[in-house]
Amino acid sequence: MAICLPLKRVQASNFLEDIPFQEESVLDVTLFFLPDDSEEVDESIEPFYNLRLTPDDCKNISKLIKNMADLNLWSLLAKSKEMKKLGRKLEPLHPLRFLGWIFSNPELKRRMPKIQNSYFRWGKFTEGLFERLSREARDGNIDPFIPGFAHLVGRSSVSIEEKADCADWEGMLDELMYY
Repeated sequence: MAICLPLKRVQASNFLEDIPFQEESVLDVTLFFLPDDSEEVDESIEPFYNLRLTPDDCKNISKLIKNMADLNLWSLLAKSKEMKKLGRKLEPLHPLRFLGWIFSNPELKRRMPKIQNSYFRWGKFTEGLFERLSREARDGNIDPFIPGFAHLVGRSSVSIEEKADCADWEGMLDELMYY
């Protein structure tokens, strides 16, 4: 499913049974519609929406976040091999696209503080993510995608740029979770 420009959002529930990445426990899905000719398109957001995000990516991100937040530590440790496999499947994703799916999905977003409040969970979540964000920033591969990312998650591009410019990834995630 290719989703390009989210200019109109529609919250949907269980009437989307044919979407391949929907799981029984997923209650909210955000659909994005292309604009008609009467709407102006902010071209600065387009590059972000052209980044890879497949239905399988969405399903895998959702499963990863739900497991990290909902399973007790022993169950999480027992699934560590499966969790690492999920993480490897998500490596091709741009980190802002990964975060965009999490923070634009209310069901996943509400789970993030639980992950952050656990030293073990937060460490596992951020270890590769912060390194990848820093690498992409060094390569000039963050700034072009900030307008679209900010648009998707409903935050200010300026505040995200400020965090990215000083590699304050922790602060960026705090802002996405709590503000």
